[in-house]
Amino acid sequence: AGLLAIVATGAAYVPLDPALPEARLRFMLDDAGAIAIVAPPALSAQARDLANGLPVLATDAPADGAPFVPPGIDGATPAYLIYTSGSTGTPKGVGVSQANVLHLLHAFTQVHDLAGQRVLMIPPLQFDASVGDIFPVLGCGATLVLHGAPNQLGAVELQAYCARHAVTAIDAPAALWRRWTDAFDSAGNATGSVLPGLRLMMFGGEAVPVEQVRRFARLTGKRVRLVNHYGPTEASVCATTFSTVDGAGLEGSDLPIGQPLPGVRAYVLDRHLQLAPRGVAGELAIGGAGVAAGYRHAPELTAERFVADPWSPDAGARLYRSGDLARWNSDGSLQFLGRRDHQVKLRGVRIELGEVESALLACDGVQAAVATVLEVAPGDKRLVAYFVGPGVTGAALRAELAARLPDAMLPAIFERLQALPLTVNGKIDRRALPAPTQALRHLETRRIVAPASSTEERVLAGWQELLGREGLSTDD
Repeated sequence: AGLLAIVATGAAYVPLDPALPEARLRFMLDDAGAIAIVAPPALSAQARDLANGLPVLATDAPADGAPFVPPGIDGATPAYLIYTSGSTGTPKGVGVSQANVLHLLHAFTQVHDLAGQRVLMIPPLQFDASVGDIFPVLGCGATLVLHGAPNQLGAVELQAYCARHAVTAIDAPAALWRRWTDAFDSAGNATGSVLPGLRLMMFGGEAVPVEQVRRFARLTGKRVRLVNHYGPTEASVCATTFSTVDGAGLEGSDLPIGQPLPGVRAYVLDRHLQLAPRGVAGELAIGGAGVAAGYRHAPELTAERFVADPWSPDAGARLYRSGDLARWNSDGSLQFLGRRDHQVKLRGVRIELGEVESALLACDGVQAAVATVLEVAPGDKRLVAYFVGPGVTGAALRAELAARLPDAMLPAIFERLQALPLTVNGKIDRRALPAPTQALRHLETRRIVAPASSTEERVLAGWQELLGREGLSTDD
């Protein structure tokens, strides 16, 4: 109610997570230029500590009975300011206008059958995915169903809660939805018995294995429409969607992110910022009605990431360079391939961690996986694969990956976990991955071929210096 009231007055809301460190909350309040803090009674003391002279408005304050007259608002009026993590170490605020939100509302009601639905909202307000629930659902007259701690819902609790509140649609982070699917599957639920009232399952935030889709389809009896959402905060929550019932006809290991929403343009660009051919990986750039104004108090970063759209007929149209890698599939859908900043260089070889993760997820028995590079000793970096898969061994994974990946991309360590750690918004928390327990060992013996001439000695010395490695063989 407070959020809707703020937007109705023509002000912008800035959602704050009370669990964040105080210094980070103060930075966000100062950077946003906040004029007041709205807080429930349980958080009023914390709000007053942060306020620093700002008025603190209580959510339980009685109405004064005065009639409300909406002010004149145009499309450029900011609707909200959401802070995302920044590469500089301080959060960056993304300003989204009321026109951007209206675009999302109309686009969602065109691609989703939301009328009459009862939608369980999982994303908290401090994450922009909540915007894709609140405004489209209420805007078309449907019902939002709210839970006090939705990210803590287990599969059994979810089933009971959805039955009790007649939930027909759910929007959840992909990782949380995957946990529910795994739990339902391992509990031996009969085909078609899971979430009998559900008609629409929406998810997003990271790559989704096709195998996961097919398992959920079997558990729900293929009566639930599954929609994969893709979009950065800078493009107003969602830019593309892909819809399926059971994943039939899909050949890749991961679900596509689909086609642009109405009013959105999507381009895959090469390193020269030219259009990449179909099937060729490149950076995904997003244009159209959802592109935000930019980053607050960061003109250089805004100019770097928000650029002119040379392919739009509209004067002044802009693109947001997402930093995500994608390609166009042969059927005209977009395939997400990971992040540019998840590219690492290991012993002189450039490696896309997203590619390693996709290969891991395609292996038999692997339910979830993440790849990262760890420095196990000073100067000794190793590629580590964390995976969830009862009964799956690292040796079996290495053998299967050897048929998919070059040697340089094969993980040196395979660590099995009961579950991958998640952030509060349900995404994989790479920082919380535990140190590997598996002892480092040579996974294969190598025969070293020594130089046979002075020329070979010089060439070998050059390679060892370039790669920073001793003990190379002349036939490596």
